[in-house]
Amino acid sequence: MTSTFTARTALAAALPLLLAGGLISIAPAAAPAAEPGSSTPSRATLAVPADDTVAPTLGIALPPHPASGWYDAPVTATVTASDTGSGVGAIWWNINGGHDQRLAAPDGSAEFSAPVTFASSGDYILQYWAIDRASNWSWRRDQTVKVDLEAPLLNVTSLQEGRTLRLNQVLPLDYSFADMHSGIAHWGVVVTGPSTGEKPALIQPGAPLPSSSAGPHTVKFQAVDNVGHALLKEMHYTVGDSVSVIATTPRLAFSTSSPRYNTALTATVTMRGSGSAMIPTGQVTLAIDGRSYRAALVNGTARIPLTRAIAAGTRTATVAYTSSDTGIFKSSTGTARLTVGKAKPKAAVKLSKSRIRAGARATATVSVSVPGSLGAKASGKVSIYDGKKRIATATVKNGRAKIKLPALKRGTHRITAKLRTTSDLAATSSRSVKLRVG
Repeated sequence: MTSTFTARTALAAALPLLLAGGLISIAPAAAPAAEPGSSTPSRATLAVPADDTVAPTLGIALPPHPASGWYDAPVTATVTASDTGSGVGAIWWNINGGHDQRLAAPDGSAEFSAPVTFASSGDYILQYWAIDRASNWSWRRDQTVKVDLEAPLLNVTSLQEGRTLRLNQVLPLDYSFADMHSGIAHWGVVVTGPSTGEKPALIQPGAPLPSSSAGPHTVKFQAVDNVGHALLKEMHYTVGDSVSVIATTPRLAFSTSSPRYNTALTATVTMRGSGSAMIPTGQVTLAIDGRSYRAALVNGTARIPLTRAIAAGTRTATVAYTSSDTGIFKSSTGTARLTVGKAKPKAAVKLSKSRIRAGARATATVSVSVPGSLGAKASGKVSIYDGKKRIATATVKNGRAKIKLPALKRGTHRITAKLRTTSDLAATSSRSVKLRVG
């Protein structure tokens, strides 16, 4: 059908409008052009599909489905829509319920397609649907697409490349394979060397490495996933007639070289073997200021958060390394010095009343906070001053002190709290507050 309307501005050659969810095209009827800047009405015709109540027909095309259910390369799904009535308006889709995407069809398209490419590994659900130019929506459909582009992963925790074992030393080979997508189809680990008669010997996870004969040995790891991606890796170790234990040296560093009391610190312990590229394994114990912390080495390093405030002054930290294999790495100790400065606290004084009658006594509450994040509370002696005259003394506990002031003369007094220096805190003074006695 055709509808005619009047516009107050000159129309472009083609103007897209969204009407009831469908994209339609408006073209001006043949008419004399309006003068530039004129508001003379223009006449235009609006073409609307007639009596189309049928939604588009959907389809989808994929490469042949693999037996494993997983594609081993990037794959493109082609979504198709057809509509013999008003024509296809657009194809819509999302992946795993994410952001809706849309590809609009050219005007008059009875058939239209949209390619959706899966270029990385994953287990996807493609949801797709379409609309025609009469605003008829199709039902949504789901299509599962599985893609595996990666080989299996290997994790070996007990053997380091190039390690030397003593004759008949028992060292379990701890390893595991993983595949996050199509899964492991088959795997195998074999050892070849003098201890196996130079013939491949299968070794299960946790079984000891062969070490009955001196010489070089090779461990071969192989795993294949369900789409055919293969992992191949070799590691090597040597069995010696006699093996020298590797000396170790701990190195200790702190996250801040000149901290103050109550400052959060992290200690980093790095272990290295003397004259060896092998990385020590085991754990370290750090002792400082009467407290001990323990951590396992990861790639030869342990990072230890210090959770308690270290007292001000020069402190000696001791590191003790405990080897997980004393036949390879020698346990050792080391020390480092750390100088901790006094914290600079903040003091405040608050009066129970700012104005009292003559002969009455005011109560002052002193609060002292310690900068830092370790929760240390201030303690020490605090003095209350009226101007330059000390009028009271009290003890701060857990950052607070409450003091009954003596009776003062009539007039205005300026009350200040002064914290004396302690072993961990520097001296500090509060701002003065006014007390009127009358």
